Amino acid sequence: MEAQSNNKSSSSVLDTAFRRLHEAHRHWHTAQENYFDPEEFRIAMQACIQTLRTVTFMLQASKRSLEGFDEWYVPQQETMRADSILRWLIEARNHIEKVGDLATYSQMTAKVIASYRDQLEVTTVEGDLFDNVKALLDKVPPCYLVGQVFEHGALRVERRWVANSLPEHELLSALAHAYTALSRVIADACRHWSLTPWQAPQIHDDSTEESAGECPSCMSDRPEIVEALVSLKDGTPLSIVRKTVKFNEDDKDALRERYGPFERPTVPPSNLEQHAKVLFEQARRVMKKDKHHVSLAFLFKENRPVHMMQLEYSDRSAKYLLMRDVAEIVKQKKADAIIHIGEAWTAQVDAASHVRYASEAPNRRECLILMGCTKDKGIVMQAEITRIDDRIKLEKTVESMGAPPEMFSPVLKVWGEQEASSSPPR
Repeated sequence: MEAQSNNKSSSSVLDTAFRRLHEAHRHWHTAQENYFDPEEFRIAMQACIQTLRTVTFMLQASKRSLEGFDEWYVPQQETMRADSILRWLIEARNHIEKVGDLATYSQMTAKVIASYRDQLEVTTVEGDLFDNVKALLDKVPPCYLVGQVFEHGALRVERRWVANSLPEHELLSALAHAYTALSRVIADACRHWSLTPWQAPQIHDDSTEESAGECPSCMSDRPEIVEALVSLKDGTPLSIVRKTVKFNEDDKDALRERYGPFERPTVPPSNLEQHAKVLFEQARRVMKKDKHHVSLAFLFKENRPVHMMQLEYSDRSAKYLLMRDVAEIVKQKKADAIIHIGEAWTAQVDAASHVRYASEAPNRRECLILMGCTKDKGIVMQAEITRIDDRIKLEKTVESMGAPPEMFSPVLKVWGEQEASSSPPR
């Protein structure tokens, strides 16, 4: 039978421990937000370590109000002592308090990217390990600060912070582990003495899952290597968004109601061209109804769809980066074909002019366009868009087959690497 508190029927005796845990959570987010500012990261990271260490102090300070505390706490202590990261947390806090700053180092790469192909305008920027993004931008060689590289290029910085005393763990992941372990101890105390967990002020929106004794999704849903993407031209952060698209029966009913029934081919598509024709006909109907079409990517494996994504990119440089991200999904899904549908600009560009892209041409026109490829061939289907007042007209579909389009260069690189790794050694 669980013990009961002698003179408390609420969680007030544990509120201070919960508050310290909440403070550590806030310091963790400050460190995450300043991951590319070494000084601000150091301050927030060390504050998180120090605050986490006080959680058990506050818990033990409540022992007089909790009957049978020592009997309950001994097994908790044994579990915590067996946790290598919690042991490191104690040592790290003692070092910060009694010796000085925690020794850390950063594994970092910084690259200028200004095309879909790595062998074109891509260069590694040599920076010091503790440079922030601005310092790295200042070190970009002047030869890259001209022309289309400057206009459409991006600096992609990847960083991973670790402590010298805990080199096998990324720092924020280690602190997330410690936070979760301590949260689990306090949650168990609430269950043991029938106390209600303290309700922390909201840090996130409702989509973030956070409950006592579990790792918040904000801490678990993050990569080991963190990247920053900034425009080479003005240093502003670049935004790229990739959303997985899934349909349930309700979605299908809503789509049929809005666009009418989509006719299924009598014979299922069995190659890239057949899939492209089906999807482009559906895209034409969506375009006529909505007068716009979001960018979508469809991945196939052995002629079966395996993944669908909605893509959002603010400009050309963001698109260069996003297609590299898409290539990673192609690798994960082991897809062997890809189709992209969206809107684009089209124009006849004079070779003698200074215009390099259709979007920059004064005579540009809109089109609905599908581009797809396998490792050996590509397909392009497009229909010119004419807008008259609030009406839209789509011209006849023009189709061409040939080499894979340039935008799929990152995907082709992934397929080439997969093919090379699967080939037997000579």
